Amino acid sequence: MLLDACCAINLFATPHACKILAAFAQPIAIAQFVVEHEVTTPELVKQWAEHAHIDRLLLRSVLTDIETKARFRPGRSHPLYAWWHASVW
Repeated sequence: MLLDACCAINLFATPHACKILAAFAQPIAIAQFVVEHEVTTPELVKQWAEHAHIDRLLLRSVLTDIETKARFRPGRSHPLYAWWHASVW
C-alpha cells in the first residue's frame, strides 16, 4: 500500500525516497510504525526522521522534495503543521 501511494504521487522521483522506503522494508521498523489509523505523510516522515536520527539538513531536503515534486504540504489544521513548517524553514 505504501509502495502504491508512492507511485501514485511519483515519490520515487525524489532522491530520498529510497531511504524512506528502506526504513520501512525492515520488519522491526514496520512494527514500530503500526498504528490504528491511516498514517498521514507528515506522521510518516516525522516517525522516519526520528527513528533513523535524520539530521536537520536532510529532513529539510526531504520535506522540500515532497512539497515540490509531490505537491504536498500539510494544511494549517494538521497536528504536525508547525513541525513541518519549522523543519522546512
